[in-house]
Amino acid sequence: MTVKSTFIIMAFATAILGSLQTTNAQNTSPFWSLAGNSNATASSKLGTTNAIPVRLMTNNRTRVFIDASGKVGIGTSTPTLGSLVVNANAGASHAIFGSNTAGVSIVSSNNFPTIGFNSYYNGGWKNISNGFAGIIDLNPSGSLEFFNSDTSGTTGNQTSLINRMVITNNGFVGIGTITPGAAQLSVVNKDFGDGIKAVSVSGNGIIATTNNASKFAGFFNGNIFSTGTFSSSDEKLKQNIRDFSSAMSIINGLHPKLYQFKKEGNYALMNLPQGDHYGLIAQEVEKVLPNLVKETKFDTRLTKPGADREKSSPSEVVDFKALNYTELIPIMIKAIQELSQQNEDLQKQVNEMKATPSASAQSKTVLLTDASLEQNIPNPFNHNTTVNYSLPQKFSNAQIIVNDKTGKVLKQINISGTGKGTVNIDASTLSAGVYSYSLIIDGKLISTKQMILSK
Repeated sequence: MTVKSTFIIMAFATAILGSLQTTNAQNTSPFWSLAGNSNATASSKLGTTNAIPVRLMTNNRTRVFIDASGKVGIGTSTPTLGSLVVNANAGASHAIFGSNTAGVSIVSSNNFPTIGFNSYYNGGWKNISNGFAGIIDLNPSGSLEFFNSDTSGTTGNQTSLINRMVITNNGFVGIGTITPGAAQLSVVNKDFGDGIKAVSVSGNGIIATTNNASKFAGFFNGNIFSTGTFSSSDEKLKQNIRDFSSAMSIINGLHPKLYQFKKEGNYALMNLPQGDHYGLIAQEVEKVLPNLVKETKFDTRLTKPGADREKSSPSEVVDFKALNYTELIPIMIKAIQELSQQNEDLQKQVNEMKATPSASAQSKTVLLTDASLEQNIPNPFNHNTTVNYSLPQKFSNAQIIVNDKTGKVLKQINISGTGKGTVNIDASTLSAGVYSYSLIIDGKLISTKQMILSK
């Protein structure tokens, strides 16, 4: 080869190298060094300036992949499902691992995802060597469960993880229980303290409503204590307001009972009170005050775990009647007022009779110890009732007088003879209510008693 030929070859090689340096700008100065770069500026770049993805590799395998849209894949070259996709199948049990003592780890184990937490607590790192201080677990059944450890002790003395809350696959929430049953929210407190505490600074603590006429906004299996109870009673909330009468006839139509609640079978699941109780029978009240009785149900299946509940049948639903005792109070108040008015009227009548005795009463002396008036039988009664009395040996005339609650004389029955006697009172023409009857001898009132007519 001649010297001239050598120079021609060198010139050609130089031209090729120059062309490569011009085409591949990354090979131009300043160069990036694997030992680090101290000449980086605010405009320096590591990557591509076109639509070609960036790959970071080890052992000739892609470990980090950044596509042209900016999506990042770790352990995968197809980050199509999110801005950051981590493939934990690359030989690790954790998709993301913070540390044993701090941070957040996303665990891929047992074919379901778990998020684990560790935290700084009580002056030291709480290190759970075989797990975390807390985890959020989505198990294969679709339930989302929340666990944490008891970090109330000294550093490093935590208990194992405890399931604190669960959201089942049907959306029911359990706090303190992993089987919330059929309630949308079930709270079970196994330690000291209240199950639920509601405090509101500017509103109501708890509001509960129901759109089911046979259900209650609140149902309590047990005694209820309150430091104050109010009902809506403002006049502006009411319409068609009117007085009512014959409250005593309503009260006389009620029959208080002494009873005990059933405890066998499905009734045991209702947690009804123990021992003797005083009250009314709803079916009897319904005949007199139907608006105070409510048809309702207790589904005993709701007290059972999910598996047992599915095996149950609708026959385990207890249909029963509930009674509004509160609205009996105004009726009792009205009845007391009616009795009070009757007593006032009777007292007025007695005073008038004392002030104006009859002429026969002035001339006759009646031995009151020989005269008496007994309570009518039966009482209350429907149409007829019997009154027993006793008359003295000497008198001019005697009557049994029946009055209404205003003092108006309705019946005057003349009686005669001496000693014991009986009179029958026919009240079929009278309306239900409370009436009084009196024994009067020679113008003197001997005795007055009340009788109750119910129809």
